[in-house]
Amino acid sequence: MKLLLHACCASCAVGVLEKLKYHPAKITLFFYNPNIHPKKEFERRLEDVRKIAKLYSVPLIVPEQTESEWHSYIKGFEHEPEKGKRCQLCFELRLKKTADY
Repeated sequence: MKLLLHACCASCAVGVLEKLKYHPAKITLFFYNPNIHPKKEFERRLEDVRKIAKLYSVPLIVPEQTESEWHSYIKGFEHEPEKGKRCQLCFELRLKKTADY
């Protein structure tokens, strides 16, 4: 059994990897987060996820992504408050990309 796990950050990934530590599934992390900016923050989170992938000996997939993908997807909802429709769209985009992979 294989499991592709979307990782938004290292701390979330660790929580799930710990829970699944003894599960027989072959886990692969998937880091697709075009919503994270500025670029420095994106790179910091990606580096932390790379460390976790290495620590847990799981593969990490980082597909090509741009901030403009996220902006296009949430167009019209840029001024929505946190936890509003924009957040729902953001989760939808990232999980859809993971499922489509």
